Amino acid sequence: MSNAVSIVLSILFLSFTGVLTFFIIFHYQLQKAFRLPHVDCLYTPRDFNMKCQEHRIEIKDHKNLQLWEIDGKDSDLLFLGFSGWNKAADVLLPVTTRLRAFGRVFLLNTRNHCGSSDSPFLSIVSFRNDVQDSLAFIRKKYPEKRIVLVGHGYAAAVALYVQSMDTGIDGLILSAVFPDLEEVVRQRFLDNKVPASFLDNMTRFVEFRAGERFERVAPKRLLHLIRRPVMLYGEHDTLQILPDNPYIFKDAGRFLDRAYWVEDTAFLRLKKFIDHLNHFPENLQQIA
Repeated sequence: MSNAVSIVLSILFLSFTGVLTFFIIFHYQLQKAFRLPHVDCLYTPRDFNMKCQEHRIEIKDHKNLQLWEIDGKDSDLLFLGFSGWNKAADVLLPVTTRLRAFGRVFLLNTRNHCGSSDSPFLSIVSFRNDVQDSLAFIRKKYPEKRIVLVGHGYAAAVALYVQSMDTGIDGLILSAVFPDLEEVVRQRFLDNKVPASFLDNMTRFVEFRAGERFERVAPKRLLHLIRRPVMLYGEHDTLQILPDNPYIFKDAGRFLDRAYWVEDTAFLRLKKFIDHLNHFPENLQQIA
């Protein structure tokens, strides 16, 4: 009898150990893929001879966000750009030198970027929350201004997500928009040597941890729902499915009313940027 009990206890112990080992490996791979090391800024607005006021926005858990306010043209328009996944907001400083000719510019370093606090787990939801906290600060200071969001890569997906929940956003300027966040997450796991058989479970767990379904925040879906002027940049964008929507690009080689597609990969290097941007504020005024 004692031998039988011993065998049963051994099996239970091994089963418990196996399950525990699985969850340790699972958690390790998740942290390895999605724990973002702090991303430092290489430049500040002053490096581009732009006057800047720095704000600290208090958020939950005693953390804070760094928000740069950069002087621009005194108009009813302002721009809010923000950091992507592995790029701080300083990547948008060259573009800002052009945007400020049309209005005041704010650049937000989301958590784990430049002068903002760190968090152990980031997701598109945490980015959205940071942007929403910044918008609340900006609207309190400039309640009458019209707001255009500016995002590159991951930040472009965040901008679409924020706009889908905020009817007060008047326009978007986006570069390097990818179609599906789930594909990005899966590729990140593969890059970190996660076995393909684990991908479905780990992807669903990331959704659970973030509190949002990837399908709901997919840029290819949100662009179908857009009802604001959008300027899209990048001929090498991976976004192949563009919606039948009068506010954004539809046919190559021509511009639609309230829509701009720039056949140019040089968004962050300013090539031709100013030529197309000149028409965008006019486009915003058409739907005022």
